[in-house]
Amino acid sequence: MISDFGIPKNEVQHRLSLDNPWWQGRQDIDEREAQWPRRAYFDEFFNLIKRLASLSALVLTGPRQVGKTVMIRQVISQLLQTEDIDPNQVLHLQLAAPIYYGRSLQNLVQQFHDLHRPGDKMQWVFIDDLQYKRDWQSQLSSLVQNYPNIRFVASGTTTGALQNSSNGSDKCQFIPFVLPPLTFYEYLQFAGQENDLIIESSVQNESKPNYQTRDIKRLNEAFVNYINFGCFPEAALNSTLCTDEAQVFSEEIICKVLLNDQASLYGISNTQELNQFLCKLALETGQEFGIEELSKQTGIPKSRISDYLEYLETAQLIKRVNRVNESAARMVRERTFKIYLSNPSLRTMLLGRVSTHDDAMTGLTKTAVWTQWMHSQTSTCLHFARWKEGRQDMEVDMVGLDERTQKPLFVANIKSSDQIQKSKNDLQSLRSFATRHTLGRLPLITTCTHSGIKSLDGTEIEFMPTALYCYTISRNLTRPR
Repeated sequence: MISDFGIPKNEVQHRLSLDNPWWQGRQDIDEREAQWPRRAYFDEFFNLIKRLASLSALVLTGPRQVGKTVMIRQVISQLLQTEDIDPNQVLHLQLAAPIYYGRSLQNLVQQFHDLHRPGDKMQWVFIDDLQYKRDWQSQLSSLVQNYPNIRFVASGTTTGALQNSSNGSDKCQFIPFVLPPLTFYEYLQFAGQENDLIIESSVQNESKPNYQTRDIKRLNEAFVNYINFGCFPEAALNSTLCTDEAQVFSEEIICKVLLNDQASLYGISNTQELNQFLCKLALETGQEFGIEELSKQTGIPKSRISDYLEYLETAQLIKRVNRVNESAARMVRERTFKIYLSNPSLRTMLLGRVSTHDDAMTGLTKTAVWTQWMHSQTSTCLHFARWKEGRQDMEVDMVGLDERTQKPLFVANIKSSDQIQKSKNDLQSLRSFATRHTLGRLPLITTCTHSGIKSLDGTEIEFMPTALYCYTISRNLTRPR
């Protein structure tokens, strides 16, 4: 058990007061953060909090620097402004503060209770940076059961503990809520470019709107900026982000996520090697790998490769995508998989910016498309396809399966240029897969600027600019249900 080093109770309570300025009637959140736009997920998150029942806790997860803490502060601000809530009934507990390290969640919440003695009044407790408590599941479960008049909302950077472990009691429910990196739709909003670049129109017999761009050149320029730094809200709000500032983001992500957080809980002690391994994955985002192949390429034992992949995926830094064959069937033994960065801006943070014509843009364009999907429930039904027809290798970048039937609904090949005719295999692979299945929409090839529908040997194929496709996915997925 970690010691509290004899730090007096009154000092802890003083720090609690500093972190919760509304107790003294001061402004509820930082003025700069108060001006930030809200994430597209804010309303859904806030409504879940308002409906939160006893014996349950809402757990917000997501990578570093995507705005979890800011969204919690915005929720607190709205609670205090729109609800009949006494400011003394709201606690924001930031576990990253060293003064809290040696104290249990029970101890800290009890001190809040002792300060304000609410009686039977409802209270709200927001716990930030859960990853600083190794046994947070059992501690949070105990709090939920011991304080029925408190509604608990917690946040952390990793999902593995939430997904793979019991909360310690059948009586307590943890409700997960994932906040992903900024989507391209949100980026255009944050950068103030959406209205200038996007036109929304209704299409007959379509349940969702259709989107067009006013200026594909400017939309593509915005897309390159999004790939380079736009997945992080603070960077997206700074249109003049310079190289030095990008390096600061890089150092913060590496230090806080790779070096300090929870790597040790996954048996990882060599954080420099872990960092190098992530750099390799960043260089080759979207490529197909196997554990044995990665071990040979890096000289890292296979068991340690598995540990690194598990940690990086749990920390929401990468995503493994499984393969299906031409019949859309999963492999009995999955020896290989594709690995994508969870967002393309991670590559910039680790390795520096890219421009439109860099070779790296091919993999980053595919990564950007996958980023729009990764936070949705649909993401578990997304795969890539690879098979042979005679001696020819055939591949489709994205296959979306129906969650219930596991039959293909849509297929797409993702490109960053308009030179589609020079890659006839992409067209033939897409057509070959599409003719085997009854799809819910036309097979799609994304491009740089070209759009339209063309027929290939009797099969209609849709073409759409990748930037517009990313906007369409992220806009439709974040529309109110």
